[in-house]
Amino acid sequence: MDNSAKDRSLLACGMVLFQCALYGLGDPLAKLAYTHVPVYAFLSFRYLLALAVMWLLFGKRLVQNLHTCRVSLVILPCICVAGSHLLSNMALQYTTATAVGFLRSLSVILVPLLALVAFKRRISLPEILVIILAVCGLYLLCGMNGLAGFGAGELLALGCALFSAVGVLSLRYSLKKTEPLVMTMYQTLASFLVALAGALLSGEGLQMKGADASVWMAMAYLAIGCTFGGYMLQNRALQMIPAKTVSLLMCFCSVMTAFFSWLILHERLSPAGMVGAGMILAGVAAETMLSGRESTEKNENQK
Repeated sequence: MDNSAKDRSLLACGMVLFQCALYGLGDPLAKLAYTHVPVYAFLSFRYLLALAVMWLLFGKRLVQNLHTCRVSLVILPCICVAGSHLLSNMALQYTTATAVGFLRSLSVILVPLLALVAFKRRISLPEILVIILAVCGLYLLCGMNGLAGFGAGELLALGCALFSAVGVLSLRYSLKKTEPLVMTMYQTLASFLVALAGALLSGEGLQMKGADASVWMAMAYLAIGCTFGGYMLQNRALQMIPAKTVSLLMCFCSVMTAFFSWLILHERLSPAGMVGAGMILAGVAAETMLSGRESTEKNENQK
């Protein structure tokens, strides 16, 4: 791999890790907000705010590039991203933020398995070992902090993991022909429409009577940092590194969720959880090296 390719790979990995930090803080903030206001109403205003910021900052660029994007390329990624974020936020109402972080990160298993089924891609033994290492680490990190039982929250978080895995795979293909900013706009619009439908169909409506200054501040952070910033970071990274690498790097999100949940919600980790965090970081490093080796071998074969 030449220096330029290495730099792009490192930049992409950094983008995903920064996204994980944004999401890690976002989970406990969202959980706190849902003690004051309904989840669907909060999400509707969150995504609407993200859309407004996006058009305010990049409206001219969006108008110039919208015609270059085929609707068929954005339908599946948008449905998956909207479904994943909606289920993740609903799960926060029924279980701990740490538990949601663990189950959501199970998409690391589902991405290579779905790629095997959909694209007949082989999973190498080193990749299997890395997946096992990451999953064991995730269990040690989070499994002892909120997974003693299995209820509605855990089921919703598993659904989130499935949507996330399909979304990463479909995004990898769609972003070859779509600008990241345009894809981000469509994903945010889809998330808004799904949340709005949930608010109307549930009978909760869009009332935010219990919202105080902290709720509005949390919404602003989630809209700009997690929705707009998070979508953009992941979409750009998927143009530079494989989907399975993005999926494994996203495991770091559970580390950040556990840390901020301890800091804000006082969800404390056991010593085993600290060991699990180290195992996840080892898995991230191993996957990054494996991905680099695959790229090098591919380039050499092409020569």
